[in-house]
Amino acid sequence: MTRDDPGPESRATQMRRAFDQAFAHPLLARDEGDESFLAVRLGGDAYAIRLIEVAELFKDRNIVRMPSRRGDFLGLAGLRGGIIPVHSLQGLLGYPVANEKARWLLLVAAGHSVAFAVDDFEGHLRVNRSQILPASGSAIRPHLPEVARVKNEPRPIISLRSVLEGLQERPGSAGT
Repeated sequence: MTRDDPGPESRATQMRRAFDQAFAHPLLARDEGDESFLAVRLGGDAYAIRLIEVAELFKDRNIVRMPSRRGDFLGLAGLRGGIIPVHSLQGLLGYPVANEKARWLLLVAAGHSVAFAVDDFEGHLRVNRSQILPASGSAIRPHLPEVARVKNEPRPIISLRSVLEGLQERPGSAGT
């Protein structure tokens, strides 16, 4: 062995140290200017929902219908070990409420025990903040304060926080 060759034990020590140090530094974040969204459809129209507002997405869950004076209240579902009221997001945004079984449920984040049914889930979107603009003029509708440009197509952004606030202000907001 020469002085230039550290030997097998030293090489293993160097490799172990390099491996450990790779975890000592924070991972490089994706583009800091991007936001994550879920792409959904309501009444055939494309929308986006900030991923940070959704705790979980469920597919084909059973909803037990309950009598209610609210047209948007679909019933109760067993999610995450609890009984959660389910509302039609489509109905809350002014579309007719579909009578068929809801395929997708969004469990709202931030400690709220409510889920919203959506017609169709299209996938995950990453949108650069420069492509998120305030809704303008006649396009301003309740719960849709912004629009994301995705592949040069406008996609209104649903504010679940705003929808929840509206839900709590309406009579019978406890789901009945």
